[in-house]
Amino acid sequence: MLGERLQSYRKLRGLSQRELAARSGVALSLIRKVEQGERKSVRIETVRAWATALDVTTTALLGPVPETEQQSGNGDRLVPLRQALQGVPADVEDVPTADGLRSAIASAVRLYHDAEYAELTTILPVLVKEAQPL
Repeated sequence: MLGERLQSYRKLRGLSQRELAARSGVALSLIRKVEQGERKSVRIETVRAWATALDVTTTALLGPVPETEQQSGNGDRLVPLRQALQGVPADVEDVPTADGLRSAIASAVRLYHDAEYAELTTILPVLVKEAQPL
């Protein structure tokens, strides 16, 4: 899903994978692997670098909360957060950096203060999972 959204936004902006790599500072090989589905997840700071280079929000790349969860109104959209807090193993091959995580947390705090709760529920589980190895 991340790979499909990344490729879609990249093509919408008229960028090649190489141009996205140059703009974001992320390795071309990682972009290829994600777009081809070989890597299902990456560090939040990588997603943020892509989002900045593509001029979209981080949550646009991570994807919206599925419609069934939005409509249920019974807290289903918090399931990913519960799983992250319970220690369900993350599918991240590389360890996040403390600076990258700090920056992502600051963005999450802004979302909270701006009452952007739907976006926050998308990002928060990722932050919790990434903080575990640190």
